[in-house]
Amino acid sequence: LSSNPEVRTRLTEIYIRSEIVRLFGVRNFWLANAKQPRSYEGSQLSYFEKMATLENAETILDILGPYALVKDPNRTVLKTAIELDQRNSIVNLHPAGTADIQKVIMARRIGIGRSVREKAGALA
Repeated sequence: LSSNPEVRTRLTEIYIRSEIVRLFGVRNFWLANAKQPRSYEGSQLSYFEKMATLENAETILDILGPYALVKDPNRTVLKTAIELDQRNSIVNLHPAGTADIQKVIMARRIGIGRSVREKAGALA
C-alpha cells in the first residue's frame, strides 16, 4: 500500500492533522506553564482533535476498506489496533463536551454574540 502515491498522500494528511493537534497541545502546555492568560485555546485543541481523529479514521477506512473493521487475527491489520481505533474515533467525540459544545465555548471566549467575552474558567 505504501508504494501507492494516493495512499502516501492520504497518510501525509493524517500526519499533518496529528501534528497540528500536537502543536496545539504544546502551545497550551506553554501557556499554562508560563502563566499566560488563556481563553479559547483549550476548546480549540479539543475541537480540532475530535474532528481530526474522526477524519483520520475515515481516511484509514478509505485506504484499508473492510480490513480496517475486522477482528479476525488472520485478516486484521496491526493486530486489531486499526479496528479499535475505528471504534474509538466515534466514541471519543463526546468526552470533555461534544464538538458543538467546544464551538460554543470558543465563540463565548472570543466574544461572538455577546457584549462581554467570557473568561476561561468562569461561568457567565
